[in-house]
Amino acid sequence: MFLYSDSMVTDAFSMANEAHAGQRRKYTGEPFIAHPVRVAIKVMSVCNDPTVIAAALLHDVVEDTDVTIDRVMHEFGAGVARLVAAVTNVVENDGSVPRRVKFATNLKHLAAAPSDAQTIKFADMLDNVPSIVLHDSKFASVYIPEKIMVLGILKEGDPTLRAELEGYLARLVMEL
Repeated sequence: MFLYSDSMVTDAFSMANEAHAGQRRKYTGEPFIAHPVRVAIKVMSVCNDPTVIAAALLHDVVEDTDVTIDRVMHEFGAGVARLVAAVTNVVENDGSVPRRVKFATNLKHLAAAPSDAQTIKFADMLDNVPSIVLHDSKFASVYIPEKIMVLGILKEGDPTLRAELEGYLARLVMEL
C-alpha cells in the first residue's frame, strides 16, 4: 500500500493499483504497481504537490491499461490529466510504426511537457533504465541513447532529478 495523507494521492494510488492489477514488470516479474509507486516516491523527494504526486502514480495508466485520459480528468481534474497526458506516448507500442518514427513522434510530444511532467519523466527514467541495463544489455544499447535524447529536450523539470539522471546516463555511456 502507498501511504500518503492527501486523498487525491491515495485515490490515485487506488486507481493505479486497480488498473495495473495482474500486470507484471517485464524483466523482474514484480507487480507493475511497484514502478509507479517508486516513481511517485522519487517525485516526492523533490516535490510535495499532491497533483504532481497523483500524476506520478497514474503516469502509465493511459498508456498501459484501459483507463482513458477522460477518466483521469473526470476523477482527478485538469491538472493531473494534463501531466499524465504530457508523459503518455502519443504513438502506441503495437509494432505498427517503426521504432524510430514512434520515438521521434513521442519525443516531439514530450518536448512540450510542462515542468512538473518533466519531473515525473525524470523519475520514470531513473526507475526504468537500471532494470533495462541489468536485464537486457542488447536493448540497453538502443534505449540509453534514446533516453539521452529525451534528457536533451527536457529543460524544465526538477534540477536535482535531472542532475541525477544525467550523471547516471553519463556513467552508463562510459560503460558501453
